[in-house]
Amino acid sequence: MKHITGLVLLLAISHGALSAQQVIAATGNHAASSSGSVSWTIGESITKTLTGTGSILTQGFHQTSLTITIMNELPDPGYPVTVFPNPVSFNAKLRIEKEKFTKMEYLLYDMNGTLLMRKPVEAIETEIPFSTLLPATYILRITKNLIEVKTFKIIKSH
Repeated sequence: MKHITGLVLLLAISHGALSAQQVIAATGNHAASSSGSVSWTIGESITKTLTGTGSILTQGFHQTSLTITIMNELPDPGYPVTVFPNPVSFNAKLRIEKEKFTKMEYLLYDMNGTLLMRKPVEAIETEIPFSTLLPATYILRITKNLIEVKTFKIIKSH
């Protein structure tokens, strides 16, 4: 009898530990696409906050994961710097309306920070090949004397 009671107690505890996260709310939804996702809930009526050693658990509030990307706010370089088209399929064009391009270059990174391409800028318009890259989001940095002039987020489509 002791073994059966212990087994029933163990099953009851493990069932509670394996339950999926849930919230009691009036309404809510989740939508996702290739460019991002959004989740929301309204009318969460039951809330409680528990505090333990080194952790805080707030029940009843919709808590999704959040990713923040920080990009430096750069001063205006004093001349137009543009990239088009964006999104790009095959080649993007970097246009810098400046007379001298001494020690100017572009650097293309993936979203993991891996340097994919580093080339000098030698004319008003420079073609940047994207045809061999997978559809994704990339960071294009324009530098002069190794100092960042402008940064663009480029989306490579199919």
